[in-house]
Amino acid sequence: MIALAQKKDIDDVEKIFIDIGEMEENNTSVTQWKKGVYPVRTTAENALCKDTLYILKDSNHKICGCVILNYEQLEEYKEVLWGYEAQEQEVLVIHTLCISPEAIGQGYAKKILIFADDIAREKKCKTIRLETGIYNTPAKKLYNSYGYETRGTGFILKEDSSVVEVVYFDREIEKIV
Repeated sequence: MIALAQKKDIDDVEKIFIDIGEMEENNTSVTQWKKGVYPVRTTAENALCKDTLYILKDSNHKICGCVILNYEQLEEYKEVLWGYEAQEQEVLVIHTLCISPEAIGQGYAKKILIFADDIAREKKCKTIRLETGIYNTPAKKLYNSYGYETRGTGFILKEDSSVVEVVYFDREIEKIV
């Protein structure tokens, strides 16, 4: 089940962020996220206030994933040669798609992508865009296998003033089945 997050869900979302950050610290993750820098509790709280934070629950009603879906494109997106022309309000952007480390490999990320498709259709978007760290091979494989097209690489400035190399992806809504 995927639904808009509620205030009571923030602790669980934050726990996922912390767990992923710890994996990164132990070199068992490739997200390029930094524990205590991004994503953090305020990332979830800000999205919650904007009604753009969605949670995914498993069959036991435990939160095992989350995503932020909105129209907010990073400044760096202006430099990307996107495959599909669209006005800002016609572009759904996927941010901070994450799955709890204990739930990785169970198909939850794909369920979130399917959900994003539904939201994009509902909001009459023409395309979905996102970026992921250049070293995040599992995410890149997932996006490509689900029909997202690679639109190049670039650099983004992170919250801690570090610069991270990313890969940009997009997908046309009309081609979503």
